[in-house]
Amino acid sequence: MIRPAPGRLLVKPKKVESKAGIIIPESVSEEAKLGIIVDPGTYEHAKAGDILIFAKWGHDIIEIEGEKYYLVSDKGVLGTYEAS
Repeated sequence: MIRPAPGRLLVKPKKVESKAGIIIPESVSEEAKLGIIVDPGTYEHAKAGDILIFAKWGHDIIEIEGEKYYLVSDKGVLGTYEAS
């Protein structure tokens, strides 16, 4: 698995569903993005498994073994919360 550079977090996209259970494609969502932290790198305010809320812009999309991930700048982090 890749280790993020300093100032970056490795995040797996989290699917967003409407109240009716419909999965909303990322291309349609204009709000902040959600993801599950895989590796927080040097970011001290969260741990692997936490949910990350980050700006729609300011991240890079990469693919590792057929799976999509984001490398998110710590400057784009809007907040975190523990997954339940």
